[in-house]
Amino acid sequence: VRTFDGLELFKTADLGNQGVRPETDLTQIEIWSQFLNSLQTANIFGFGSYTFALKPAPYVLRIINESVIDQQYFQSIKYFFSFTTHGSIQSKAIDKIAEHMNKRLNNAKFLGKIDFHCPENYPPLLPKIGEQDKWDNNEIVRLRSFEDDLIKRIYDPDFKGEKFAVSNKDLTVTQKEKYLSYGTVQVDCNVCVKCGVCERNCPYNAIKLKDYKDGVLIDNINDYDAGAEGVVKIPTVDQERCQLCARCFNKCPKHAINFVKYHTHLRSQYKGPELKFNRVSEDEQERIDIHGEQPVEFGKLPWLPSLMWRNFI
Repeated sequence: VRTFDGLELFKTADLGNQGVRPETDLTQIEIWSQFLNSLQTANIFGFGSYTFALKPAPYVLRIINESVIDQQYFQSIKYFFSFTTHGSIQSKAIDKIAEHMNKRLNNAKFLGKIDFHCPENYPPLLPKIGEQDKWDNNEIVRLRSFEDDLIKRIYDPDFKGEKFAVSNKDLTVTQKEKYLSYGTVQVDCNVCVKCGVCERNCPYNAIKLKDYKDGVLIDNINDYDAGAEGVVKIPTVDQERCQLCARCFNKCPKHAINFVKYHTHLRSQYKGPELKFNRVSEDEQERIDIHGEQPVEFGKLPWLPSLMWRNFI
């Protein structure tokens, strides 16, 4: 089994560019070369995304467009499945992914889908600094059950394929309205240590460390004539490219990036764990090992009304 970070694939191919994607030989990019080589011999293909405004993340479905991945790489795929993560509100994003995959995988059977309820990772709905939402253990157990279901369906000779909903409803407007309502991302230069974590992690390539002197952007070679003294690199956000995925906010080690409109400097950052399932060899009992950047506590996820109240922190 091979897994790939979809956002890393997305970033390295610059699929977040809203304009015409530049012609790029993806086989020359190491992670893409590995991905395409694995895909070409795979029998099962799973694809997932976080949910944003009731839809898959903006532009993320471009990864499996014909202009990005040629049909030859899907020839050996016999089965496929889709998955999503959502916070406060469940949606049909998971079906939209399945529908998109089905268009590319005409002869493959749909194994199923799972929409995983996670703690919020979006700044306006995160708890106050010093607090963390707990994970619902029942949701984590569902992942194990889903894996077992997939295996059973693969080995079932009578399996005809699961169903998924098809909708022609365009939620792009809803997504854009939500995007505009959150305002813009800003960097507190007094706190920022210019480490570049935000630039390296932005899947939309919307953040670049640029040279400034006396608060003015140095945007051409002649500006360097005065010398390098006093020049500092500051993360600069391209608001047109930015899709408010909040990765920069959650990854910043100094909490220097914020959604000013929502006072997110008062909120904790989301640092989710990686979930890994291991089998105990003696009795084949399943054990969940959790590795991540934050201590994981299990409990009940907050109710929607309590999440909405966080808008007023």
